[in-house]
Order: sequence, then structure tokens, then C-alpha cells
Amino acid sequence: MRRIMNAVVLLCFITMVSVNAADEQVKPETKVAPEIKKSGEFAKSASAAKVAYTVVGDGYFVMNTLAMPTNGISCHWLETQDDFDGIFQKTPPLMNSKRKADVSLTDSVAVAVIYECKAMPVLKVTAVTVKNGILTVAYGKKMPKNNSTAVFTVPLIVQINKTVLEKAGSVKTVKFIENGREVGTASRPEKK
Repeated sequence: MRRIMNAVVLLCFITMVSVNAADEQVKPETKVAPEIKKSGEFAKSASAAKVAYTVVGDGYFVMNTLAMPTNGISCHWLETQDDFDGIFQKTPPLMNSKRKADVSLTDSVAVAVIYECKAMPVLKVTAVTVKNGILTVAYGKKMPKNNSTAVFTVPLIVQINKTVLEKAGSVKTVKFIENGREVGTASRPEKK
């Protein structure tokens, strides 16, 4: 019942946001800055190499079939469309809002951190890097001052092109860094 209430509250919030932004086209936030040499290889350095990524945005919500850990943070590495569709569902277009593009994992992977909390946090990716086989997603999390009695399930979904990961070498883990501290990791699923 609690998850259904979360979905209803989230849809009400999305409706308010959609009404305010009905005339604006929602474009995914894409960052392009991989440090690649002319040969196509990542620059070898002591620092981590930046990775091109796309933040999926608010077009998806977490399905109520996902069992959240007791700490309220769930981390995922999603290789296939079935994996993605098992956790996230697309929000329907509301009123005059434009339909958002579908996430397709044919040429990319998705990594996600999901929060269950009593307020709607603002999550903003600051960097995506790779070093020593570890993909790191650094982001800021800002919580509103007023908490609610409702419980919200809020995802941060980052999409990364598979060829970028292949050029980076054997990337097997994603680490999520919130406001400078590690909150969780997810391992890359074994290929079937």
C-alpha cells in the first residue's frame, strides 16, 4: 500500500512539474568529455578518465516490485532492456507534455542509484569517471528542508555507451559517490 501511495504522490508531483514545463522540450543532459587519444585509447594517467554519459531524467519511476534495502539506498548495473524494464517503468505523458524518448540498452548500459526517503531529493551528476576497472558516478544530493509523512522512491539513472566502457578496459564495478562519500556499489552482471 505504501508503494502505491508513493506512486500516486510522485505522479501528482510530476503533474505539477509538467504543467509548469508543458511548453518546454525536455532534453536529456548529455556530457561528452572522454579523454581519448587519437588511437581511440583512453589517456593513461594517474587520474581517472572522464566518461561520456547521459542522465536519463524524470521520465521513469521505480516499480513497486523492487525490494529496497533497510538503509534506503539500492544500486544497480543494468546491461539488458529486460533488467531495466524489471526495475523502471516509463511515466505516461501528462496533459500537454511531450513524450520522452525511451531508454534503449542495445548500445549502452544503465547504472542507477535509488533512494527511499521522506522528501524528494535533488540529484545532480557532477562527474562520471573510470579508473582501475571501477566506474565512478559522483553526484550531489540536496534534500529539501521539509520532510513528509509519505515515502518517496527516487532514482538517479545514468546511461553510458558500451563502446566507451570497452575502450576503458575491463570495467566490472560501479561506485556511487554522493556529496563526496561512497554510498554503494554494483557489480557488472556476468555475460550469459
